[in-house]
Order: sequence, then structure tokens, then C-alpha cells
Amino acid sequence: ILFKMFVKFLSLVTIFVYTVNAQTDYCDPDLCPKHTKHVGCGARDSTGPKCPPKTEVWEMTDDLKNMILDIHNANRSTIATGNLGHYEPADKMPTLVWSDELAKLAFYNLNNCEYGHDKCRNTKKFAYAGQNIAKSNGIGYDFQANDMIPLFISKWFAEYHDADQTVIDAYHDIEGVQVGHFTQIVSGKTTEVGCAALKFTDAKNDKKQSVQFTCDYAVTNIVDAPVYTTGDPCSSCTKGCNNQYPGLCNIGEPTL
Repeated sequence: ILFKMFVKFLSLVTIFVYTVNAQTDYCDPDLCPKHTKHVGCGARDSTGPKCPPKTEVWEMTDDLKNMILDIHNANRSTIATGNLGHYEPADKMPTLVWSDELAKLAFYNLNNCEYGHDKCRNTKKFAYAGQNIAKSNGIGYDFQANDMIPLFISKWFAEYHDADQTVIDAYHDIEGVQVGHFTQIVSGKTTEVGCAALKFTDAKNDKKQSVQFTCDYAVTNIVDAPVYTTGDPCSSCTKGCNNQYPGLCNIGEPTL
């Protein structure tokens, strides 16, 4: 079988406002910067006309949600306990939980099968939401969610090789490399995540497939602010420590 694949990522560093309230009016002009359209304003709940005829939305089943959360929280636990190379442990790293609204907004990001960050996904609950996106193309290969989603998240997290503690202490870009996906995953301010994914077959080549994956987070990378605060693992958690993911605070830990 002929197999060609490349994975492409972009990171989001800008600060916007995003939340999880089913009643949010996404066309409210107060949600977004001036002259910026919200990704959810007028959005459709199905794939758009720019998608090829053979487009499949990967349903976020309970198993997929749990897998995404487990990978994220396991990675967060690794760094929070000081077991990730030269990175210092975190004194307050929340356990991530799933957000259906963030997942819905993540779907709106990719439902036209166009790859890129949206300009605004602000809501009332999450004042500074973040976003990671990934894409892969393949020839002669049938992409499966259980294979691709862990790959995308692991690629994001692997950016820790190119970052260092100075990025954690005061977030900043590093010229020539991407670190923003990694810092988004280990953000000490982030408490919720929601993701969406789809794959489609090229209209002119039925052997060529593409898959797109988007995760939206409660809080984005904020320039010059700490990604997380350092100290003894779990020492600043007010809700206790998570037994399943050492070093993480229990679910419901307040952060802002």
C-alpha cells in the first residue's frame, strides 16, 4: 500500500474570550474584537459546501472523549510531578474535564474543511480560550480516529523538546520552532477542553484522504504570563489531589 502522510500544526498565542454556555449569542458584537466575526455566528451544525462529498465527521463518543482527556491529563501529570526533563513541577495543575460547548466551537472551526485558526470563539464562561489544530494528508491509507487523535496530541506535547523553563515562567515564542501547542496542553489556568475531528476524501483522487483535528481550551497562552506556577506538586490545590493523575488538583479546582 502506498502511504504518504504529513502532519501540520499551528499554534495560537493571541488572547481572546471563549466560553461554554448553550445560550450564548455568538453574534453578540461584545464577544469579539472589533470587526472580527465569531466562529459560531451563523455557523451550521453540519459540514459546509466547501467540504468534498465524501466527508465524515468523527463523533466524539464517550470513549474518544475519555481517551482525549486521559492523554491530556497524563501529560499534565508528568510535568506537574517534575518528571519531564528539566521542567520544574507545578504547585497547582487542574485536572481537565470535557466541555461540550468548546467541542461544538471546535467543530465550527473545521466544518468547512478549511484548515486554520478561527479569529474569535469567545463566550461568557471562558474569557481567554485557546486552540490547538492539526491536519494530516494521506494517500492509500484510511485514517482512523483511535490512531490519529493520539498522534496529534503526542505531536503537540512533543514540542517540550524545543521549549524550556523560561517559556513556562513567562510565555513567549521561540524563533524557528513551535512550542504553543505544548504550553496549551500544560496550562495551569486551563480546566476544560473540547475537541472535534473530521476526515474527507479528495474529490479528484479517491485514494487521498485528509483529517483535521481541533481542540479548544478554557484558557489560551498569555504572553509574558506563567504557563503554570512552580512549587511542590499539588501544594496549592484547594480541592485536594487527584489519585488517578498524581500532581494534578481534583476536578473543580478554581484557577481564575
